[in-house]
Amino acid sequence: MPRKPEKIIEPINAPFEEVVRAVVSPKKSEVAEPEPEEFEKIICDEGKLDFGGVTVPCYVTESKKRLLSARGMQEVLRVVEETTVSGQQVTGAALVRFLAQKSLKPLFLLISDRCLLEPIKAKYGNQIITGYRAELLPEICEVMLHGRREGLLVGSRQEIVAAQCEIVLASLAKVGIIALVDEATGYLSRAEKERNEYRELFKEFVRESAKQYESEFPEELYDVFYRIYGYPKTQKGRPLFFAKATRKYVYEPLARSSGMILEMLDERNPVEISISGKRRRKYKLFQFLEDVGISALRAHLWKLVGIGEASRGKAEFDRNFERVFGAQLEFPYLDEEN
Repeated sequence: MPRKPEKIIEPINAPFEEVVRAVVSPKKSEVAEPEPEEFEKIICDEGKLDFGGVTVPCYVTESKKRLLSARGMQEVLRVVEETTVSGQQVTGAALVRFLAQKSLKPLFLLISDRCLLEPIKAKYGNQIITGYRAELLPEICEVMLHGRREGLLVGSRQEIVAAQCEIVLASLAKVGIIALVDEATGYLSRAEKERNEYRELFKEFVRESAKQYESEFPEELYDVFYRIYGYPKTQKGRPLFFAKATRKYVYEPLARSSGMILEMLDERNPVEISISGKRRRKYKLFQFLEDVGISALRAHLWKLVGIGEASRGKAEFDRNFERVFGAQLEFPYLDEEN
């Protein structure tokens, strides 16, 4: 009986070292390490918000995101966790699953920014916090109540969540959620402290009292304003709205101060109301600038003239202005309302 031919192994056309590497498992040290996970950094103490007896931890991150604890949001919305055989709850995933429900997808498409639906991991000391942007909570409540009104909810669980959303909206207004987090975490006072520090930076620009009047604004700047606004130049004086243009293009971005120098000048030179009821300032704003402020003003004014001469209209002027003066100081969150 003839023997079966033995299987022929084709020669390997490769260096010996490559053959060894192909058949031998690499050392642990040669295996690529996974990229370390990045976390937002929490910069304030943990705050506590109360929604109808349910406490939700809240935080402010270094990038100024206001976060609500994912677990806290689950509880306040009455989104139920899964349980193990022993009856213990499985942490963290309930809200993610709730937001991913196919039956709720048409409602969650109404959320203003899809990024709000993405959980954020942040580091609080040595602890990793999973949270969501605070703005998401009122938006979830609004769309769930919309779904209830339109008969779009499926099952008793979604109805329970919608009922809880009504309670949450009674506890807050959407415009106030940021301020609530800032107050609870102490970030508001921190923001005020940082704002005062910025003011210290620009004290050398501003005088306590007005100095003698000398015209600092070149006529070429007003020629630019007349042209980009399409306003005819007359002998009866400049249009009143040029004052607003001057604040916008000159004083607000002066020395890249994001309006801080303008705020200080307004304090030195407030608007006064005459006997006839007219509103006016006693001095020109630049009369309160120190020498260093005047130098910065002059450089700024001639930059504006150059931008104007290179621009064919207001839209192009604004684009060029943003490119040159757009990088301003980033102040902490703080406004008149909050």
